[in-house]
Amino acid sequence: MKKTIYLISIFFALIFISNSAFAITSFSGYFSSSSKATPTVFEVKPISMKFCESFNLSTGACNGADDFTFIKTYTANDGWCDIAAAATGTTACEFGPTSGMTVGATYNYVWMELDRSFRMTGVVANSDSDINYDYCATSSSNVNTDGTPNLGSNAATASKQSIYFINGVGNDTSGSSYNNSSTTGSTSQSCNPGTGSGCVFNEHKELKEAGYQTVPAKNPPDYTYSTDYGCTWCEAAGGESDKIWQSELTSSDTSFTLIYKMAAYTVKSGINPIVEMSFNVANGLEAQFSKFTNNDESPAVVTNSCTLNVGNPTVTITVSDS
Repeated sequence: MKKTIYLISIFFALIFISNSAFAITSFSGYFSSSSKATPTVFEVKPISMKFCESFNLSTGACNGADDFTFIKTYTANDGWCDIAAAATGTTACEFGPTSGMTVGATYNYVWMELDRSFRMTGVVANSDSDINYDYCATSSSNVNTDGTPNLGSNAATASKQSIYFINGVGNDTSGSSYNNSSTTGSTSQSCNPGTGSGCVFNEHKELKEAGYQTVPAKNPPDYTYSTDYGCTWCEAAGGESDKIWQSELTSSDTSFTLIYKMAAYTVKSGINPIVEMSFNVANGLEAQFSKFTNNDESPAVVTNSCTLNVGNPTVTITVSDS
């Protein structure tokens, strides 16, 4: 009997900076801690998927003798899957069949290529009284295609916005501290104002337009700069329940690769396994609020803003014979 692979949702993690107040010359700036909310729409677009026996730590390429590539048959909604719309225990999307796996092959990893944008709807409330924004909401009027931080709107209502995964180093980035990472750990991106080896600098558009940001002194992946209120994106170690490998993202990339470790599964004769990727999208939308003050002006000019990112839902990968 033909069985299908069920794609219920996809997990990604981005960790924002902690509370930090700092001042440079005549400017003062403040970043809040990240705040979270559960989105009402969380659309992802898987492009391709594989089961891998093993993979190359430097490139992310599957390199087992019997690695299996799924044939994508899901075409509804132009391939977008809303993982927030499915009720608990129900199927959001069926990616494609599992027939054709090599009998006796043992798979240890799930390899996925995904569109770098996530179409989301949600409102995150601000609890930091130091910043004069009540909310950070998704808005269809905010368009971002270059991999810099996604601006949100100070509104109590939301419309669907494409939230782009930020430019950042990956396990395949030369000079990255997580290049050739282990096959049991994980990496995720972190945002920090300041310098960092093996990081990628991202402009904060609203602050740049307000005159708070200058051009970095060096090319990636080793930016150093002094009077910037942008963000550098670096890696941060995580647990085995997270993804364990992530490809670099630059402004020209439209997709990226993630690799997850799963419980080893050995293919049996006459059985097409059922593969379920189930996730919880609670706190799946994350916002960070910021306030910058130009103290040279009289009265001082204050710029409040917020950025949005994909949060950190949990992931469970299950492979069964029935």
